[in-house]
Amino acid sequence: MRLLKIEDVMKKTTLSLKDIINNSSAGKFPSPVPLFDDKEGWVESEVDEWIRDSIQDRDMENGSRTIWSYDSYDTD
Repeated sequence: MRLLKIEDVMKKTTLSLKDIINNSSAGKFPSPVPLFDDKEGWVESEVDEWIRDSIQDRDMENGSRTIWSYDSYDTD
């Protein structure tokens, strides 16, 4: 089992610190594990599961796997 620092969680999920804290508090993202003093870590397997669940939710919502295309966005 591996614990991640907040910087690693942000990099892995592309979420901001504020998003991680707010969603953890709301029960929508894994909660950190208190370590010592003011240190905490996130269980990597829980973060990975959240990512997999997010992908699954997206796919179920769209009925199939969504393929993102840069061409679908207006860049003008």
